Amino acid sequence: MSVIKGIVVDLEIGLQGTDDHIYIGVVGTGGGREFSLASENFDDFEANSETTYAFGNVWEGQAISGPDVRNPKNSIGGNTPLRRYPIELDDVTQVYIRKGGTRRGDGDDECDVNSVVVRLYGEPDERRRFVVPYREFLAGPPVMVMSNESGHQYWLVEENTEPFSVRSSG
Repeated sequence: MSVIKGIVVDLEIGLQGTDDHIYIGVVGTGGGREFSLASENFDDFEANSETTYAFGNVWEGQAISGPDVRNPKNSIGGNTPLRRYPIELDDVTQVYIRKGGTRRGDGDDECDVNSVVVRLYGEPDERRRFVVPYREFLAGPPVMVMSNESGHQYWLVEENTEPFSVRSSG
């Protein structure tokens, strides 16, 4: 059993972007933590954008090799939240995406999320992948509207199709 050493988030924003913060939450039997996706010197969460966010050490090079890879604030180096608050990879039970907001209607910046994929990395060959639930049953792309009226949080489900997933079926 190993701790999470890296996180990769592939995020596709739809027609409506946001200036609010977006977070990825990782929850398990041993606790959990939220990680802000905001990166420095980059206009995050713009309409019609596709961005990959990487935290910590990711052993799968192709996951972080594209031109739109960003490292959120405090996501790499020796003092990252992953090192300060270790989470056991096998203990993770839930992963979610959340948009910050306020109670005031004029302070709410609605956002459309077309797609989100979260990969958690432990030791080499230890990886878990979380995606939007029920996406194969939807007629079009799953648009998750995040706002005061629609809710600020979506829970993801684990996808067990990868050959070296740490989760077993039995």
